[in-house]
Amino acid sequence: MKNKILVIRFSSLGDIVLSSSFIKFIKKKFPDYRFFFLTKKLYKDIFQFFPVDLELLFLEDFCSLRELAKFIDNNKFDYIFDIHNNLRTNLLKFFVKQKIYSYKKKHLYRKYKIMFHKKKVDFYVYQQYFSVFRDYENIDYPKLELKRNIPFELDKNVIKIGIHPGASNLTKMWNIENLVSLINLLIEKDFFISVIYSNKEEFIIKELKNIFGDQINYKFTGNSLKELFEEIQKQNLMITMDSGASHISYSFGIPTISLFGATHPSLGFVSDIKENNFLTINEKCSPCTLHGQSSCPKKHFNCMKKLLPEMVFDKVIKILQDYYGVH
Repeated sequence: MKNKILVIRFSSLGDIVLSSSFIKFIKKKFPDYRFFFLTKKLYKDIFQFFPVDLELLFLEDFCSLRELAKFIDNNKFDYIFDIHNNLRTNLLKFFVKQKIYSYKKKHLYRKYKIMFHKKKVDFYVYQQYFSVFRDYENIDYPKLELKRNIPFELDKNVIKIGIHPGASNLTKMWNIENLVSLINLLIEKDFFISVIYSNKEEFIIKELKNIFGDQINYKFTGNSLKELFEEIQKQNLMITMDSGASHISYSFGIPTISLFGATHPSLGFVSDIKENNFLTINEKCSPCTLHGQSSCPKKHFNCMKKLLPEMVFDKVIKILQDYYGVH
């Protein structure tokens, strides 16, 4: 009978995508083991794009944490890695008889950075997942990578730029005026523009359709993660907020510009400072939150308003030159 490893991460979209590096590492470290991933059913479609095969377990299939704990104990996993480390997984640790290794979340350090608006980028969330191992700081972390089901295509005469304007909270989203101005700049360069959106961004799309009509493309993915992943794969460059779309795009090897407002790269939510082309104006009061809020605490929202469309456009042009030799 094969040895078994259980990895626990219930949510969210971006965090599960960021776990792909950790999964690649443990698969290489324990090549003959069976690998199980415990998550929510909402995220099941993500795993068809993972670079290794996993056996999925779903939180919703268990009536209670006690029932889940009993299942875990009965299966006698050799290693259990908790790369979520939240209240629910800590309660689970209380019920499970086996040792569960939880990652170091840097919760207090992040609170300190938010309280004093610290902006130094000195850790990445995806690398923190490796802290379940004692010597994790000496690990050669595998690059974030997702498996394509649509081949990469580049036509230098038709550069495809995707924009994903959504995020989990409004203070992580660019203001509509700046977004409209950027799209006008991109249209002038004859780029093929696709705005990728779900139900939550309908209010943005309504305004864009009124302004641009059929000058740009609107790609509705609804609640389908598979469609979201596939639409992102079709792009030559992606412009995103601080959201799961940023990590998806980067993991498919697509040049990605991530816009940060109320949150900040210093909180660990960039894929890699050397390659992730994030933009932030480093507003004095940023970061003011870990995951965004419904409104700006200072009421001015300067962190996004001052992130001008010309700054993003200049970044787009530079990336296209650097990556593809497009002038």
